[in-house]
Amino acid sequence: MNKMNYAVFFTILSFCILPVLAQDNKKQNKKTSNNRITNLHDFMEDYTKPAMQYFKKTGDRVYLNKILVEVPSLGLDDQREDWKKIVDKSLDSGKAETSCKSCHDLYKKDYKKKFRKREIQIPESLIGLDKEIRAARK
Repeated sequence: MNKMNYAVFFTILSFCILPVLAQDNKKQNKKTSNNRITNLHDFMEDYTKPAMQYFKKTGDRVYLNKILVEVPSLGLDDQREDWKKIVDKSLDSGKAETSCKSCHDLYKKDYKKKFRKREIQIPESLIGLDKEIRAARK
């Protein structure tokens, strides 16, 4: 191939790749701009983990309790009832933090294999709570 062929080839290639990259960028901007769509892993990292750290630092379960009440709604249809039982049991016992381990023991491996990137809608009642928890931790 001569230099002219390379130039034509790369020009055509760039016209094929740029729209794909732009589309991925729009999806990312959509996710970060309204902060309502995420996946379960990122939700746990952004909400539950800071709430647990706040609890360990202060002994206050308020954020953890708010999040856990909504967690069952994030599960798959056939698992929501079980998730709710786990959460209710831990909240009734006054040990909200135990629900994380209980749920992970039963569902984490399956979720990592099959549902890691599954998009979920962050419940309206939790929008902005992640920022509030981070501010409270300081």
